[in-house]
Amino acid sequence: MPQELDLQRLPIVVAVTGHRDLRPGDEPILAQAIDTIFAQFQKRYPSTPLLLLTPLAEGADQLAAEAARRRSIPYRVPIPMPLQNYREDFPSPVALARFEELLSAADGPPYVMPFFESNTAANISDARRRAHQYALLAAHLGRASHVFIALWDGVPSGTVGGTAQAVRFRVLGTPSRYHQKSFIDAPETGPVYQVYTTRSANSVLAHETGYRSLRVRAAAGDSGPRLPNSLVEQFAEIDERSAAAPDPFETLYGRIEAFNQDCARVPRPELDVRESAARSLMRVAERVATYYQRKFVKALQLIFFATAVAVLSFLLYADVLHRAHPIVLVYLAASGVAVSTYLAARRGRWQDRAQDYRALEVGLHVQQAWDAAGLERSVADYYIRRQRSELDWIRDAIRTVHSVDRRYVFDEAHAVATVRDFVLRQYAYFAGAEGGAQRERRKASLHHGINRIALRISFAFSMLLLAYGLIAWLAPGHLEALPDEESWHGYLIFTIGSTAAAAALVHDYSGRRAHDQQARRYLLMGQIYRRALNALDQAEQRSAWRDLDDGPPPSPLQTARACILELGHEALSENSDWLLMHRELPIQLISVH
Repeated sequence: MPQELDLQRLPIVVAVTGHRDLRPGDEPILAQAIDTIFAQFQKRYPSTPLLLLTPLAEGADQLAAEAARRRSIPYRVPIPMPLQNYREDFPSPVALARFEELLSAADGPPYVMPFFESNTAANISDARRRAHQYALLAAHLGRASHVFIALWDGVPSGTVGGTAQAVRFRVLGTPSRYHQKSFIDAPETGPVYQVYTTRSANSVLAHETGYRSLRVRAAAGDSGPRLPNSLVEQFAEIDERSAAAPDPFETLYGRIEAFNQDCARVPRPELDVRESAARSLMRVAERVATYYQRKFVKALQLIFFATAVAVLSFLLYADVLHRAHPIVLVYLAASGVAVSTYLAARRGRWQDRAQDYRALEVGLHVQQAWDAAGLERSVADYYIRRQRSELDWIRDAIRTVHSVDRRYVFDEAHAVATVRDFVLRQYAYFAGAEGGAQRERRKASLHHGINRIALRISFAFSMLLLAYGLIAWLAPGHLEALPDEESWHGYLIFTIGSTAAAAALVHDYSGRRAHDQQARRYLLMGQIYRRALNALDQAEQRSAWRDLDDGPPPSPLQTARACILELGHEALSENSDWLLMHRELPIQLISVH
């Protein structure tokens, strides 16, 4: 039975490339080397499924697929050209039969690279044009994977579409002719796990067959813009390390593993086999984000409550109950609760996890809407560009899901309905009767009201104390009928101090939750979605505001695609700004002055 990918977990994607003409006697050694890499990742990241991308060409690709099957690792098959053309690359009936058998065991049908420049199905038999299709495939494998395995002899080569070029694309970055990329983004690169193998021609190897090493960029960090260099210089920039050396992507793998572990903390949503991988994982991310958001908010509320109790107990001891030493224990206990809660929240990264998983949810939400509308766009090319170092794993996660999500079949009516549903849901979320704008306004209004009342009480009692002082100074005889000052003065000071502290705490809490800012942002986003909904209504002849003089509107599909593209960019930008704002408001202990 073909292995299936768990669509409710984020996989570590492994891609393979390598020579086709392996020596038959070397296959067991090479298969063991590949299996060792699989075993290493399964052991280190037990909560994370692996997914193999293999074109199933003869030699290395098929060897990796068979190793994956033995470990129950699902694999998917990207191919460089339409299947009927690709079959021509298997000259013998035995080779073709092996390909078809492995293809039938894959997790889904093969997916095809687009044609390069002027290539077509009619002229793809030309060797030069065919090579460029393989180069496109190499670029895709390098960008879509976290782990890249190359069964390679280590010999530099300028052959288009060859293994050496695939390694170079992965380590140094893909040229713009094979991947449209932004001029302002750093090249997308990563390490290569090399397994040494010779061709059947028995070329000389630097190490024994099956030896594993890690190929990375020799220069640390981004080298920035520079003039094109020769092929020799490019391969000189690829450094070889021992396979035991730390993988530069270990932090990324760890974040993926942490997310999958966190997914186990919440009930799984019911799996719908008809929905896309992006939507399936989005629903899981929403649950995990909500779980940590609640933990963070409860922690923040507990810190503020414990701080308030500590302040009140201190004021009671200082101004009212001078010798009530047990009050000191209340102060210490409340302070201890605040500190321990703060440490637990910081150690568990509850706030960061809630924000990261919410960002992942938003990115996947936009991605599944773009996919449903038939837009060949990846959210990862536009999202969270100002937080690359910290949140790269989210971009990679979205790219991973988009790259392997090949089960969706485009349908125009479904595309228009999906876009409308997206707009309606987002409008309701931001500006509906129970939407975010109204909810944040109510919370901000409540906090402002409590703050004003506390400040007024504190001010009123301060004025009373001031009046008493003036009368005691200017006309002390008028105070003879009042009780002794010592019996009420402490209570008055306690009331002034406690209400002022309450006002400060409520103001600080409201500022940390940023209710005012979020209410304004939600209102603006709601207006944008309202205008988009009106545009969809006009295209579908639903709008009462459409004038006959306006002429025929664009088709519903054209309007839906234009709307969802712009709305997607706006949603990503809004969420990125939200993430930046909350990153500047980390959870911390409260100081009341």
